[in-house]
Amino acid sequence: MDRKLKLIKVIGIVLMILIVIVAIILIIFYKKAEVGTSGENLEVTTFETKDTYVSIENIDKLKNKNKYYTVKMLVERYFNYIKDSSDEELNEELRMLNTTALISVLDEKYKEEFDINNDNVLENYNDINQDEVMEIDDIYFVEENASSNIFLVYGTMLIQQKEFKLMVRTDSLKMLFSIYPEEYMEKYDYSYENNKEDFENLFVDALEVNEYNKFEYNTVSSERMAVIYFNDFKDKLLGNVEKAYESLDEEYREKRFGSLENFKKYVDDNRSDLSKLEISSYLSENKNGDTIYVCKDQFDGVYIFNEIAVEEYTVELDDYTLDYDDDEFLEEYDKSSDKYKVANNINRWVKMINSRDYEAAYSVLDETFRETEFGSLEKFEEYMRRAFSEHYEVEYEEFTEETNKIYTQKIILNEVSSQDDDQEKDKIEKTIIMKLENDTDFVMSFNITKADVVDN
Repeated sequence: MDRKLKLIKVIGIVLMILIVIVAIILIIFYKKAEVGTSGENLEVTTFETKDTYVSIENIDKLKNKNKYYTVKMLVERYFNYIKDSSDEELNEELRMLNTTALISVLDEKYKEEFDINNDNVLENYNDINQDEVMEIDDIYFVEENASSNIFLVYGTMLIQQKEFKLMVRTDSLKMLFSIYPEEYMEKYDYSYENNKEDFENLFVDALEVNEYNKFEYNTVSSERMAVIYFNDFKDKLLGNVEKAYESLDEEYREKRFGSLENFKKYVDDNRSDLSKLEISSYLSENKNGDTIYVCKDQFDGVYIFNEIAVEEYTVELDDYTLDYDDDEFLEEYDKSSDKYKVANNINRWVKMINSRDYEAAYSVLDETFRETEFGSLEKFEEYMRRAFSEHYEVEYEEFTEETNKIYTQKIILNEVSSQDDDQEKDKIEKTIIMKLENDTDFVMSFNITKADVVDN
C-alpha cells in the first residue's frame, strides 16, 4: 500500500513538472507572438536584390530604356491622333473617332482649366501638318512613387524646325496615361528645372480608365538599342555631319580627325561606302557603370557606342585609334611573340585601309619607302583607292625573320562583300616588310606591283 502511495506521489510530481514546463512554453510562445504582431524588437533579415525600388527625390533625366520607349510611343500616339483628326483625306467618321481619342488622352485638369471640348480641341494644333516628324530630344521624370510618374518631354518638329514640349502622366498599376500639352506647362511654369514638390498637385486625382488611355510597357532589347544607335549615327553621317562630329568621343575625334573640316572631307570622300552600311552583328557590355555597344557592319568595320543616357551616346569609328593606348592591350602585346606582333600590326593596318583612314595608314609606312613610292599623302590615297578599292580580311602566309627586328610576312587580302557569295571576289597578294620598334610602334613597306589583283 505504501508503495502504491509513493508511486502515486511520484507520478503526481512528474505531472506537475510537465504542466509547469508546458505552461512556460505557452507563455514564451505567446510573448513571441505579441512581439511579432506589434513589430517591436522584431529581427528582420534583408537580402540585396538587383530590382530593389529606390525612390527618386529629384527631377532627373530618364535612363530606363523601357520607360523611355513607352513614353516615346505614347507621344507618337498623341501626335497621330492630332494629325488624323485634321486629315482631310480621311472620311468624317474616322476624323471624329481620332478627335474623340485625342480628347480622351488629354488630362482632366487641362481640359477643365482650358475648357477643352470636341469643337475647340484642334485649335491649338493648326501648325502640325500631316508630314511633320516629331523627334524627342530629352525626357525627364518626376516620381510620386514606384507606379506614378510625370514625364517631361522635350523635342523638335523636324520640318518646321520648331521645338515642342509636353508632359505625360502614367499610372503603371492601372496602366493608364494622360497628356498635358505645352500651354498647360507654360501657364504653370512646369519645367525639369523645378522642384519635385511643384508637381504634387498633379498626382492628387487618380487617372480614370477610358477606351483610349490604356498602354503597355515597351520592352527594349540590347539588340534593338544597338540597331537604333547604329542607324541614328548613319543618318547623321549622311544628313547632318556637324551632329555626327559632335557625337564622336572627344578624345577619339581629336586623335582621328583633328577638326570638323577633316571629318567633313572623310564623309564626302566616302559617302558611297557610308550609304551602304548595315549592321551585321553586335555585342553589349557594362564597363564602369556605362553600357557599351560594339557594332560591326557588313565589311567588318567596328563602331563603339558608349551610352550616356537613352538615345544619347558617344561613338568611335574603329577599335585601333584609342585601344592601342590601353594598358591592358599594351601588357598583352608586350608579352607576345614577334610573329604575333607583326600579324597584329598588319591587321591594324588593314583596318585603317578598310576604314579609309589613309592618313593613319600612311603614317606607319617606312619613311624612305613612303617618299620613294608616293611622295605625299594625296598620292598615297589615290593609289590606295585604286589598288584596294574594296574591304578586306587578312590571310597570313609565310613568315620570315630577317634581322634586327625586321620581318617579312606574306599575306592575301580577301575581299569582304555584301554581294552574293556566288560572285567572284578579289584576292590581293602582298608581301609586308615590317620593323618592330618601341612599345607598339612599327614601320612597314609592301611590294608595289602592276597587277595587284590575283585571279582566283
